[in-house]
Amino acid sequence: MTLNTLITRHRVAETQRLLVTSDEQILNIALESGFDSLSRFNRAFKDVTGTKPRSFRKSCRVPITAP
Repeated sequence: MTLNTLITRHRVAETQRLLVTSDEQILNIALESGFDSLSRFNRAFKDVTGTKPRSFRKSCRVPITAP
């Protein structure tokens, strides 16, 4: 594994955490995590996780239902 691959995986892991735990816009999460563009982030995220950031966020959110 190259250093660049390791860094990218670390950045994607951080974005996964933020996508699940915050309501911040995906663009802002990508930029805060060190990606220089949304397109680069989307490509890296899909390469590492096999899914798109929006789909990942949606699948990890648990809908809250009223009793």
